[in-house]
Amino acid sequence: MTKIFGHRGSKGSFPENTMLSFHEAIKSGVDGLEIDVHLTKDDQLVVIHDERVDRTFEAEGFVKDFTLAELKQLKPSSLYQSFSNYHPTWELERMPTLAEVLHLVETEKVDLNIELKTAVLSYNGIEERILETVHRLIRSVKVVYSSFHLPTLVRMRNLDPHAELAWLLFQNIPQLEDYAATFQFSHYHLEKSLLIEGNLSSEIDVTKIRAWTVNSREDINTLLTLGVETIVTDFPERAIALRKDCYALEQC
Repeated sequence: MTKIFGHRGSKGSFPENTMLSFHEAIKSGVDGLEIDVHLTKDDQLVVIHDERVDRTFEAEGFVKDFTLAELKQLKPSSLYQSFSNYHPTWELERMPTLAEVLHLVETEKVDLNIELKTAVLSYNGIEERILETVHRLIRSVKVVYSSFHLPTLVRMRNLDPHAELAWLLFQNIPQLEDYAATFQFSHYHLEKSLLIEGNLSSEIDVTKIRAWTVNSREDINTLLTLGVETIVTDFPERAIALRKDCYALEQC
């Protein structure tokens, strides 16, 4: 059965990459969460998508220029007040650490995809810090590490020969299977249009594909029928309902 992962939690309905968003995605019944990790000024692992805090918090600057204590003081951006289900308690949300999210998924028994945000900025030692934290806190759930930055994945492989790795791609790469074999990738993490538009080689095993970010009903149904391993979506509740219907009608 195709898995459903909450993209930055339940990003379409709640403040992305917050504990609230993760809890809501889990409440909807997701099989896993997709998160993004950066390194702070004092070498702490925090969960946020952008290199800068400007878009999602009421502040300005690069994550790398803040200490963890400073980041924990930042309030969520006023942009979330435009969400239809906005509640004033959202103002209490703060940027999570990786450890906080790991405790959550270990408790709730949902899988985790950690994207290392190293394609724009270089975070010295981030790979080793993430692996140490995961190995220390995770015992019973599956963790896959992904990045757009191929050298990051090479370093991860050198540090942990058993780590499950995935290369994030938004364009077709010739002989993708050769990359997967050479670098021992366990998954292909592909932007949905590569699959919807049929640009990929027919030789690629769809059961190893995690497609992102799949939000429309039409696209979700298309990829469910295709039989991809995972759909990563901003609206996990919608995807889970469509999956239930698809399998009930034996169309998947």
